[in-house]
Amino acid sequence: MAQTEIYYFSGSGNSLYVAKTLQKMLPGSSLFPIVRLFTQKEVKLSPPSVGFVFPIHLSTIPIFILDYIKTMDLSTTEYVFAIATRIGTQHSAFSQLKKVIAAKGKKLNSAISLNMPSNDPKFGFKAFSNEEINNQKLIINNKLLELASLINTKKDFLEEDTSFLTKIPFVNSIAWLVKLTDNIQQKFYTDKKCIGCGTCAQACPSGKIIMKGDRPFWQKEIKCFKCNACLNFCPKQAVQIKGFTEGKDRYNHPYATVEDIAQQKKN
Repeated sequence: MAQTEIYYFSGSGNSLYVAKTLQKMLPGSSLFPIVRLFTQKEVKLSPPSVGFVFPIHLSTIPIFILDYIKTMDLSTTEYVFAIATRIGTQHSAFSQLKKVIAAKGKKLNSAISLNMPSNDPKFGFKAFSNEEINNQKLIINNKLLELASLINTKKDFLEEDTSFLTKIPFVNSIAWLVKLTDNIQQKFYTDKKCIGCGTCAQACPSGKIIMKGDRPFWQKEIKCFKCNACLNFCPKQAVQIKGFTEGKDRYNHPYATVEDIAQQKKN
């Protein structure tokens, strides 16, 4: 039995990189993509330590991840940790997560935020250089080593967030607004650069995108995880959100492939 189970979600590869790196630092740990577990009505967790790795969406934890954690049985879990990957915005993810875990009679023992390149080209997006990514990698790996030590010794550490780059006014009050707008559909389309390769459908972790002939189609009835995998892994940068992404850069983690992202939804 694994001593630590790490549950992750990743659209750009940032959170996947973090989850894989932490797994290497924790002998006897296992990785589980949250998306692949959605078909299970309840997940009973049995290892001593359980962790969640996820990106920050609009200053909080993605709603679908929080809703899924609510279904998890943590009754035999002794230690819970979380890692949030973000562009640098202040967030309320850990406050939201603490409430959900407390309702299960447990507590969030440790949590850290990691600043990483943005995969959202809608808002003043600028791609990171390889040098910037490598510099961040050193910082991230050092913080993960510290967290791994805490997990191994089961010590509590809720990091005071002093590393955010953008302060969000009333950040703890925004989560309800995020939930309220969670089902609003973004207006995806492909421009004339699209070659019909199907990479966007392959990458999409929710299964929202299917190919119709040689063009992708976003199914209205399927929930979008707003992870931007389709945008960032398109080899021609042909996927767009109308009025937001035209002419903008794209980003996916240099150690993540479209196959890595697609693997999250495969049984």
